[in-house]
Amino acid sequence: KHEEALSDRFLNRLQPLLEQNKLSLFGSQKSDDRTPTFAICLNDVRTHDPYFGMAWNDTPDPYYLVKKLNEKNIFCTHGNHYAVELVEKSLQQVDGVTRISFLHYNTLEEVDRVVDELENICQI
Repeated sequence: KHEEALSDRFLNRLQPLLEQNKLSLFGSQKSDDRTPTFAICLNDVRTHDPYFGMAWNDTPDPYYLVKKLNEKNIFCTHGNHYAVELVEKSLQQVDGVTRISFLHYNTLEEVDRVVDELENICQI
């Protein structure tokens, strides 16, 4: 029950970012069809260039999202997570995905903190 509540909160809060095409979420968007482990990636990222100001990055760093979250002490990973066939071939994410996991010891407030940071990152 608790893990389903964590998934519900994450999926509901993430929905606007998905609808705006800021992020992609792989797997079911229904909490009862999944565990609270999420594979996501940024679709577009606006980065700060010290010489040219804000600009769309034509070749975004696939590790950008995980780096930004880790900087805020939100620890997650990026890669194929030992599921090469799934991530690189089925999902067609040759650079990998960012994986965020919530477990029985996480709180709804921690889920909110993660989504708050995702919203901040997507506004950059």
